[in-house]
Amino acid sequence: MMRKVTLFLYLLCAVSLVSGVSFAADPLIKTPVTIVWGSGSLGSTTQMVATAIGTVVSKYEPNLKISVQTTGGNTENARLLRAKKIDVAHSSEGYTAANALGPFKGEDKIEMWGLFALYSNETVICVLKDSPIKKVEDLEGKRLAGGPPGAGLANNTKDILRGYGLTDKVRVTNLGYNESVDALKDGVVDAMVNYASEGFPSPSFAQLDQTAEYRLIPIDPEIMKKVYEENPDKGPSVIKPGTLKAVKEDVPVLATFSIEWADSRMSDEVAYAIVKTMYEHTDELSTYHKLAGTIKLENALRGFSTNKYLHPGAAKYYKERGILPDTVKVGIRK
Repeated sequence: MMRKVTLFLYLLCAVSLVSGVSFAADPLIKTPVTIVWGSGSLGSTTQMVATAIGTVVSKYEPNLKISVQTTGGNTENARLLRAKKIDVAHSSEGYTAANALGPFKGEDKIEMWGLFALYSNETVICVLKDSPIKKVEDLEGKRLAGGPPGAGLANNTKDILRGYGLTDKVRVTNLGYNESVDALKDGVVDAMVNYASEGFPSPSFAQLDQTAEYRLIPIDPEIMKKVYEENPDKGPSVIKPGTLKAVKEDVPVLATFSIEWADSRMSDEVAYAIVKTMYEHTDELSTYHKLAGTIKLENALRGFSTNKYLHPGAAKYYKERGILPDTVKVGIRK
């Protein structure tokens, strides 16, 4: 009897090695499906994190063939989704795309059904440590590097100044990310705006973090409340101690939320499989990229509001896990 069992196990291992079959739980998707995922520029954080997710999901769902495509990012991804050139769009412009506002004004509305929030993108105002600027109101009459022209960061700068009633009262210069850091360090500007993702600094911000003594200026969520209400793609967030050397206590900031979007072309079964598989293997994501390690189920619906729609397949999983609030709308198939 023992010889038969041993022989069976040997044959089982041999079949596994030859065929590449995994003896994990049965995959949810039984027939091959190709998913084209619009991410960001080559080498960007977005592209690397999306690749990590695609790799992990495909490992446990081998019939999901996920191809991560480099793109121009937020705005382009929404347009590629509308053109049916991609199946998943990484974008922080879900509300404006779905309602033909902002950069989409004058265009057709885009069907945007959310799968999950990937991470927050925090807009931060930085000054050198010995600067007399202590709060946003102190920027009046000062020189501010407000992000590259046309970039999302530049738009966020405008929203912050508008929220504080400082439009046209601050001398804003639109510089590139690295140029902004140099300008602040050299005293060419009094403050600069930059960004972090889940508290991890952008490459240019990391340069400042490593080479200068600086402070962050808090952005009061109460003062910004009207701005957040007008554009649900933006909202309050907090930089916590531990990722930036200048942060010793919680600092309130403005954030946009990078969300992965699909539309009604994606079946409920595929959407459910992607979300379920990702959240049940978050421990593996951290081995690919440190930011992927911040993905947690409790943050899945950050940035969703009554003005955004969730894919019904994703909603099924969140309902099973008991985290789907009544305030989040679910897309309805026609």
